[in-house]
Amino acid sequence: MFSRLIKNSSFKEHIIVRRFASESQNKTSAFKPQEIASAAFSSIDFAIKMLPKSITGPLCKTASFFSAAIYQGQVGWNVLKLVAKHQGYRIPTKADFTAFESRLFSLYKGLKPSQINKELKNTTPASLKKAGIVTGELVSLFLIGEMIGRGKIIGYKY
Repeated sequence: MFSRLIKNSSFKEHIIVRRFASESQNKTSAFKPQEIASAAFSSIDFAIKMLPKSITGPLCKTASFFSAAIYQGQVGWNVLKLVAKHQGYRIPTKADFTAFESRLFSLYKGLKPSQINKELKNTTPASLKKAGIVTGELVSLFLIGEMIGRGKIIGYKY
């Protein structure tokens, strides 16, 4: 294990960083934030390199998953901002919410279970066929858009 430590270049850097930190502590000067961050990152890097693969493997997979999820979230947010800008969307005001709430409650009060049953009983096979075709078209368009966005038919590229 010690030969692994000595051959590892980050070990030498770690010793240099620790020596630098101890020399700086003897002096009365304060640390710069960049020096502290650099020393901390090199120490963390050294510690990670010393861990066995059975521990670092799952950690690296988890980190890559989260970095991919963060990237996809950023892409979605940027697309949302562009769409909102070009379509002229705005954040709804309190008056918009109260108007929507009053319309929603009036619609809810107008619905009666007997009216819903009557509508369901009056559906014809032709109307169900139309609804099925429209649903199939929407699902197909969604899947085609997903394939275009991914750049391939199956899976995502990171």
